Amino acid sequence: MKFTIVALYFALSLAGVTSSEKCLDQIQVNSLENLSLLVPSLCLLPPVRGNCSSQILHYFYNTTSRTCETFIYSGCNGNRNNFNSEEYCLKTCRRNKNRNNNN
Repeated sequence: MKFTIVALYFALSLAGVTSSEKCLDQIQVNSLENLSLLVPSLCLLPPVRGNCSSQILHYFYNTTSRTCETFIYSGCNGNRNNFNSEEYCLKTCRRNKNRNNNN
């Protein structure tokens, strides 16, 4: 009898963990979806160095810090979250935020 109660408690505990994880996953998905409403989709891409031999200082938009940060770009095979200047990165990726502040 005690074993059954312990087993049931353990099973319910695991179910709670799974539910919590699903809830957290949903929050993360909703946060990303909400962010995509504020930030152009190209700014949601991760920085990609590429596979050429150059070492060029470029900027990418970091969705976690919501700022433009530097990375070393190889000169080819990157993605669109790749900017020559911090100014252009901010202008592109934070444009909706600036519009909302002006309203």
